Amino acid sequence: MGTLGCINDMLRRDKENRELRKVSKERLHATHQRLLSVKEASPLPDITSEDLSEIIHQTQIRESAERKHFFRFTLIFLGVILLVILLLAALILLIV
Repeated sequence: MGTLGCINDMLRRDKENRELRKVSKERLHATHQRLLSVKEASPLPDITSEDLSEIIHQTQIRESAERKHFFRFTLIFLGVILLVILLLAALILLIV
């Protein structure tokens, strides 16, 4: 492709990018307006402080259980990796 082809290609891409930026800006504006309208129309939740504290407590219990489960899984995974390494080392020593 000659110089003229490169210049034409660059100009075409610039024009496409300008159009895409314009569409993107319009879409962003529409989304912003939609979010503002939802914010104005949404009612406040009817949750008592006792219900909220119970939700927080249950969330903390679930997070603690997930951390314990993840820790156990990590230990088992590392144990299996270590066992495979030891078996490979023993196999290498038997071959040599």
